[in-house]
Amino acid sequence: MVSLILAVTVIPFLEVHIIKPDKVSTDGNAITHWVQNTYNRVLAWTFKNPWLTIVGGIGTILLSTIIVPTLKIRLFPYADRDQFAVEIFLPDGKGMKETEVIADSVRHVLQKDERIVDITSFIGCSSPRFMDAYAPQMAGANYALFIVNTTPTKPLSTYWQSISHD
Repeated sequence: MVSLILAVTVIPFLEVHIIKPDKVSTDGNAITHWVQNTYNRVLAWTFKNPWLTIVGGIGTILLSTIIVPTLKIRLFPYADRDQFAVEIFLPDGKGMKETEVIADSVRHVLQKDERIVDITSFIGCSSPRFMDAYAPQMAGANYALFIVNTTPTKPLSTYWQSISHD
């Protein structure tokens, strides 16, 4: 909404006051003339053939929904790390001391598990992004985060492949 409001109010105001009409050259060059002429021809054809344009747009969407599942490209890699995050949120108004006490007790419980190799703590601050698909929360006195590394098991990608074949 902010972008829209700026686009229809502030930007035109600045254009009128900063760009003076007598100082702007509208001649362009051969490439901009070619692009503008091509755009005008495509636009004219589109308005002369509205149903063909609509059917072509719907056809493009249907064709892409058929093609996308066959692509071998993944936008995000498998998150097959032996790692997970534990986030602790205390109610607003709780201080750093209460957060440290709760975080310390959770850490002791986690350390008792023999599958856990190590734990990295962030108390009152957020961690750096350690995985593409994970965005840590904003820091605060009532927030704690653990990044827990576990013993390796079979990779998650192997697990997903075994599920897809079942």
